[in-house]
Amino acid sequence: MTQNCYAPHLAGAAARFRAGPLFDTDKGRVGQACRQIGGWPADDLASLLGACDALLIATPNALHFDQAREAIAAGRPVLIEKPACIQVAQAMILAEAAGQAGVGVMAADPTCRRRDIAWLLRHAGEIGVIDRIELAWHRRSGAPAKNWHHADAGGWTGVFPDLGVHLVDIAGALLGYPQDFVELVSAKWERSAVVSTAGWHGVSKSIPSEVPSAAQLEFVQAGVTVRIAVSWQSLEPGDRTTIRAFGSNGQIEFDGLIGCSNDHALNHAHTRHLDRSGNFVRAARFPVCPDEHVMAFAKLLGAFEQVTIGADSDRFRRQAAFVAAFCEQATLSAECCQV
Repeated sequence: MTQNCYAPHLAGAAARFRAGPLFDTDKGRVGQACRQIGGWPADDLASLLGACDALLIATPNALHFDQAREAIAAGRPVLIEKPACIQVAQAMILAEAAGQAGVGVMAADPTCRRRDIAWLLRHAGEIGVIDRIELAWHRRSGAPAKNWHHADAGGWTGVFPDLGVHLVDIAGALLGYPQDFVELVSAKWERSAVVSTAGWHGVSKSIPSEVPSAAQLEFVQAGVTVRIAVSWQSLEPGDRTTIRAFGSNGQIEFDGLIGCSNDHALNHAHTRHLDRSGNFVRAARFPVCPDEHVMAFAKLLGAFEQVTIGADSDRFRRQAAFVAAFCEQATLSAECCQV
């Protein structure tokens, strides 16, 4: 993630950001990252915090909360890769700590900063009161390559924290991140003992997995139905993302692909705004390619720069708590079903 999505923009933003110490348990990857964006290897998180002004956390998911809390306690603004939190209480703890310390904290949301998804968000207010959102993201052979993604980590790993949280974040942006209780209405989980990793990580390979590889979930929050379907291994002819939001005055749609996959089912993403009768109001087309997603990280870093200046924690609280509320219900469901 750091190498492919953040590094290209950090390297080109030397006037605003200067790479500091980098820490990774994989020393080889640290050396590679240092050569790409500058900086120097750090022995541990404590020494890293002592030598930086702000921190990007893109470590294995289960480390995000504890490392973010340590960074905030050290007075460092922090940008946390998804998922930032998987429990509402975690989001509240980080937001309160950031507010007391007077430092900014931000959950990474590059998907909502993509041009095609931004188009949806821009026109969402024109379809009236939204009462249903349907989101799906299916990959043909798209499991993450790192082994930690496939080890059970108490809800931090699996297909929902990997793909589903992006879709939850889009739903939250469409709805304004309401803080009402989230109810899980239905859930269907699947787990494959062996999954195929995504080819854009290098050579595709098969690796054992302990975590869910597919899910179909239906939630209700404040009268709004949110349906999410995600899979690492689908029968689709290529990777694909679909989004539909239904309101009292019409609907908006997205049919394309988010993320960095180059195994796409469509060459262009199509966005549409329809009225209540199903007639086209407007439409747009965007290219489907990894560069579209990577470009969103430049906007993300620009937003984080403003957060470091303004020490804002309220938006983080709303956004992270919204996503975490869905993660909580999904985790409980997966545990109950013993996926």
